[in-house]
Amino acid sequence: MDRVRGKLILLFVIVSLQGVVQCLQVNFFPFGSAHGDQNLTEGNDETFELELPETISFNFYEQNYSSIHIQTNGVLSLNAAVPLPLRIQRLNAFPLNQNWQGVKQVNALIAPFWADVDTTGGRGVVSFRQSQTGDDVKNATEMVKQYFPRQPTFNASWVMVVTWKNVSYSGRDNTSTTDNRNTFQTVLTTDGESSFAFFIYDEIKWTAGTTMGGDPELGRPLQPEQQAIVGFNKGDGNTSFTDGFPEQRKKLPLTTNLGRKLGLFAFQVDMEDIKPAGCSNEESDIVTYPSYGSSDGGERIYLYGPCWNESSSLLCEFWTVGSSPRLLQNVSGTIQNTTSAYCLPGNFSEDGELEIKISINGGDTFQFFGEYSIISETTTPVQTTSLPSDGGMAGWLIAIIVIACLAAVFLCSFLVGLLVQRRKAKRGTRLPQEDKDTSEL
Repeated sequence: MDRVRGKLILLFVIVSLQGVVQCLQVNFFPFGSAHGDQNLTEGNDETFELELPETISFNFYEQNYSSIHIQTNGVLSLNAAVPLPLRIQRLNAFPLNQNWQGVKQVNALIAPFWADVDTTGGRGVVSFRQSQTGDDVKNATEMVKQYFPRQPTFNASWVMVVTWKNVSYSGRDNTSTTDNRNTFQTVLTTDGESSFAFFIYDEIKWTAGTTMGGDPELGRPLQPEQQAIVGFNKGDGNTSFTDGFPEQRKKLPLTTNLGRKLGLFAFQVDMEDIKPAGCSNEESDIVTYPSYGSSDGGERIYLYGPCWNESSSLLCEFWTVGSSPRLLQNVSGTIQNTTSAYCLPGNFSEDGELEIKISINGGDTFQFFGEYSIISETTTPVQTTSLPSDGGMAGWLIAIIVIACLAAVFLCSFLVGLLVQRRKAKRGTRLPQEDKDTSEL
C-alpha cells in the first residue's frame, strides 16, 4: 500500500508541476470559427493569399507589403507564394538563397515553425483572421506596450492571427500508435509605421517530417540540424534573423525571449534589423512619456528604452536646446522596475523644447538622452494614451500564481495520503477471513 501511495503522490506532483508550467505559459489569442477564423484547406502544401485592407500595409525589413501568403507548413510569405519545403532543410537555413536545393525564388518569410506540416484527413487545422477593431486590436496594443519599452504610445490599427492547431507531419507512419502533434500561433500587428511579430508555442511534439529526414513514426530528425526553421528571412539572399530560439525545437514551449512568459517570442520587424522584445542599453536615446507638459511641472515623465538597475542613482537634467544650451533644473529620478523609470520636475521658467540628460551614476556621466517640450497651459493638448502595463505588478501576479500552483501540489499529496489512511482504517476493521480472501485475489 505504501508503494501505491508513493506512486499516486508522484503522479499528482507531476500533474501539478505541469500545471505550474502552464501557469507560466502565455495564453493564445482566441481562435476558431467562433472567433471569425477561416480555415486553410486541408493538405500538405496548401496556401492562401490574404489581402490586407487598402489602408493597411505591413512593414517588414523596411519594406511595405499589402498581402500575406499563409501556408500549411508553418510559414508566412509576403507578397509572393511560399516556396515548397526544402528536401534537405537545415536548422538555420536562413538566409535563403538560390544556392539551396529546391529554392527557385527567394521570399520575405516569417517562419514560426517551417516544417513539412500535413493536415490531410483531419490531422490538424490551420486557421486565420485579420482584425482592425475589437479584442485582437486591444490585446495586441497591450502586448506591444508591455514588451517593447520604446513603444509607450503604440496603438494597433491591424492584427492578423494564424493558428496551427494539433497539426501532424508529412510522411507519418499511419500504423504507428504514436500520433505526435504540434500547436502554435503567430500574431502580426502594426500601427501603420511600426510592425511586430509574436510567436506563441503550446505544444511541439515533432520537429521534422520525412521530407526533412524525420522519423516516420515520431517525426524526429535523424540528424539534429534537420529540424524546423524558425525565424525571419528578408528575401535579399543575405539577411535573416534566427537568434534566441532553442536548437532543440521541442523546447520552444519552455523557452522565451521575454524572461518569464514561456512559449512566447516577440520581435519588432519593421526596421533594418529584427529587434527582439525587451529593454536594451545599446542605444543612448530614450523615449519619454508624456513628451510634453506645462511650465508648472509636477508631472511624472516616464523614461523607456534602457534596462534600468534599481541600485543605480538616477539623475535627470533638463537643458534648453540651441547654440547656447542652459541647465534649467536637475532632479533625482525613480526606477520602478527593469523597464520603467521616471523624473518628477518642478516649475520651469520658460516654454520650448528641452533635452533631458539621464545619468545612472548620480551625475558623474550622462548615458541616455531624450526630448521633452514645455507648452503654455492655454495650448497644452490632452494626452490620453494609456501607459504600458507595470512590469512589477505583472511579476507579483506571476509569483502569486506560482505559489498557488505549488500549494496545489501539497494539497493533492495531503488528500492522497488522507485517502490511503482511510482505506487502511477500513481494512483494519475487516474480519480476518475477509483479509485472507482479499489477499488471494
